[in-house]
Amino acid sequence: MFPLVGREQSLSELRHWLAAAQSGQGGCVVVEGVAGIGKSRVLDVVVAEARARGFIVARAQASELDSLVPARALRGLFNAGGPPRRTDALELVNSEQDPSILIAEVRARLDGWSSRKPVLVALDDAHWADEVTTLMLRVLVDVFAASPVLWLLIRRPVPAGGRAQASIDHLLARGASPHRLGPISPDAAIEMCANLLGGDPGAGVVEMAARCDGNPFLLEGLLTAARTAGRVRIVSGEAVLADAEGLPHGFVAVVDQYLLPLSDEARRMLSAAAVLGRPFTVHEVAVLTSGGIPELLTVTTEAIHAAVLVGDGAELTFRHDLIREALYDGLPGPVRSALHREIASAARREGRSPAEAAEHLIRSGYVAGEDGAEILRLVVDRVGPAAPNTAADLIIRLLGVIGPHEAARAPFVAEAVRLLITAGRGAEAIELAEERLRNGLEDTEQASLLVAVSEALHLVGSNARVVEYTERALARVSTPDAAKADLLAIQACGLIGMQDFASADLVALDAIEHSADGRSAAARCSGIAVRALVARAAGDLDRGLTLARESVRIADEAGDDSLRRHTRLSLCQVLTTADRFDEAGSVCASGQRDADRLGTAWPRPLYRLRRAELRMASGMLDDAWKEADQGLGTAERINSVGASVLLMALFARLSIHRADLGMAEGYLGGAERLRGAGQDGDFVELNWAFAGLHDAMGRPDLALDRLTGVGQSGTGRWLGPSLLVHEPMAAAQIVRMALRTGRVVDAETVVESASDLADRNPASNSLVGSAMHAEGLLRENIDALARAVEVFRAGPRPLATASALEDLAVTEHMAGQRSQVSGLIRQAEELYETSGAQRDTARVRSRLPALGVRGRPRRDGNRDRQGWASLTPSELRVIRLVAHGMTNREIARELRLSPHTVDSHLRRCFAKLGVSSRVDLTRHVLAREAGRHGIA
Repeated sequence: MFPLVGREQSLSELRHWLAAAQSGQGGCVVVEGVAGIGKSRVLDVVVAEARARGFIVARAQASELDSLVPARALRGLFNAGGPPRRTDALELVNSEQDPSILIAEVRARLDGWSSRKPVLVALDDAHWADEVTTLMLRVLVDVFAASPVLWLLIRRPVPAGGRAQASIDHLLARGASPHRLGPISPDAAIEMCANLLGGDPGAGVVEMAARCDGNPFLLEGLLTAARTAGRVRIVSGEAVLADAEGLPHGFVAVVDQYLLPLSDEARRMLSAAAVLGRPFTVHEVAVLTSGGIPELLTVTTEAIHAAVLVGDGAELTFRHDLIREALYDGLPGPVRSALHREIASAARREGRSPAEAAEHLIRSGYVAGEDGAEILRLVVDRVGPAAPNTAADLIIRLLGVIGPHEAARAPFVAEAVRLLITAGRGAEAIELAEERLRNGLEDTEQASLLVAVSEALHLVGSNARVVEYTERALARVSTPDAAKADLLAIQACGLIGMQDFASADLVALDAIEHSADGRSAAARCSGIAVRALVARAAGDLDRGLTLARESVRIADEAGDDSLRRHTRLSLCQVLTTADRFDEAGSVCASGQRDADRLGTAWPRPLYRLRRAELRMASGMLDDAWKEADQGLGTAERINSVGASVLLMALFARLSIHRADLGMAEGYLGGAERLRGAGQDGDFVELNWAFAGLHDAMGRPDLALDRLTGVGQSGTGRWLGPSLLVHEPMAAAQIVRMALRTGRVVDAETVVESASDLADRNPASNSLVGSAMHAEGLLRENIDALARAVEVFRAGPRPLATASALEDLAVTEHMAGQRSQVSGLIRQAEELYETSGAQRDTARVRSRLPALGVRGRPRRDGNRDRQGWASLTPSELRVIRLVAHGMTNREIARELRLSPHTVDSHLRRCFAKLGVSSRVDLTRHVLAREAGRHGIA
């Protein structure tokens, strides 16, 4: 027997009563508690201590059958108490006919004992005591109140109305002292684990013990069952829990014993309720058990009094979920299956959650039939729009119950693929669809799945495979026209992703023709959106805006299926290129609301990307970083390769502006690994980011090679308008690189391309200013550069203005026109600094002496470049968490950043503080926090 733990306070109070009895003061204590809480163990300790103190102890335990044998508990008490006097015991046993005679003899016995020594009368399970015993208690407890007699009665809650309970309540009303025995503390439970297992409990054992909610009987039973099943082993003095699902098999028998005092009807009701797996009503149990409400009210009241169930308004729930699990595990498999199926049907009939109905249908193992089809429809219609991940998971689990060749599988696969796509889980959708396609399908189902898998491939960025799958589906003569329209629209999107604008335009036109007569509004709006992007890439912004707005209008009028294509992404891109930043921001916000309402995950990182591009173009680099960080986190969670590549390219450009070339290189390396070996064509954005990094690292030749496709297939798309409409500042930067490397022809070509764009889009300040800027650099034309500054100032791009101001200042100085140089370069410095472009700010400041401009003290707002004062609030938050021992991923979760951003912060902190390891960083942080000397 292991020592009793966690009952020090209770034992202290009961010792007080023993001491009072020793001093001649009697009393009655009623110890109350639910089954398994340890009442009998406490009684064992008190009885042993009483005997050690010289008490005469009369102890017995009542049982549920005592009511059939009058005075049974009474005989048990007084046959066991005092010195062995067999004649007295026999005399008491033979006096059954008159309770008053028995009580008189008991009184005489107690008088004799208490005259010699203090007496402890202990009755366990007193709530079951017979009528004669309860009468004795009512009479004699008061009689011996002034004698050294302590009455210790142990009871647990049972339904009211019994004579024993009434007698105990009477004693309490007359002054008996109640003592409530509650759950043991978590620390006591841990100590109990150590005693039972022979080792300090590990985290898994502690977590398992916590499920017993401080009930010692359940805890001992669970630990013993786990040890017997081999789930606990001692490793270096620690009790370690092995990984295993479900409860130890032996615990079912422990719970059976725990519930043994309940009636058979109550135990049957609890077994049925255990299958529900949630709070339940009496009505629901009545449906499962075909029982009457009055009978169930009786047994539920019994279970509540036994503290097995607890009530919360109209619902009931198990006090210990362990008991529910054990009851569930103890049911025979066929019974469990039948109950689950009945619950699923009832949930459908009564309009409960489709997710709950689907869960029980899955557990029943029987998905086919009317219930399965109806529950599938409900999951798709009612769960899918708001929670596509949940709906997809449920349907995939439903598929796990259906054989791979069963006819009932088809609708489940199609819906699961669609929901996975909506949730942004394209890779899973592809795998599921391809598995189904390998089984040989009818033409209609095959066409539907090919559409779905093509869309999924597009969402994860596998554009070359998009084209492959759509061509495969379109080659089938039997593919319906509506499906052909969708396939063509998806293929056009894939071709856009591959930067094959000419082919994308032709396929998009075909998609629009096939969607005529209302056959597929979604395909129509997608096709028009693709043509808008083609027009943008060609530099035809007016036409691009007209088409993009038309695609959004069609989607808004057609409803959710078309809105799920998210053509607002295309409109946002065209608006940004056209310098309509406010409208682009509003369109992004509207599209994000659509994504949230429809539960579509795949566009969310792209909306973040578009907002980040807007912030960057607006000269808000820190805000752009935050948007991009949230977008990359989302893209990584949903495995969106295309979005991740574009966001990493943007991060690289931001890192260059922030003078962190190592971080830029890291992002671009990650983007290349994700993108693969060029299988999906060129990303203009990625190529431009690489060119910017090469240029920043002093290799403009490599930058131009990257853009012109030297050593690669392709024709150097930057020479056309696609790069310049994406990034108007690119024209001037390419001219600078070309002039530094002597590649004047490249400079001439890009100036010509920028001028053509400006001529075709005279309302675009960015494109007109870009052309003038590039022309002025190439020709060293001060007037052209001055016009570029003037035009840029009228637009929304401060970094472009700063770049033109910087080049104008340098050109005027070279020409000997130096009166305006100081003002121009200071304006450029101010714009760079305000935007957060640290590298550009540093470059301008390094030029000041050569331009004959004196340096000036930095404003108070400037941080030092090294030491604690240089750390930003975000960097301080990161390093404090590092000092607390958190990993980068843990810090990312805590601060809601991406791991990439945490890594970026740490790299900068290492450089600013002059440390080279997390250990050094932690030491300095702790020293500074403690007020000691740190790094300055």
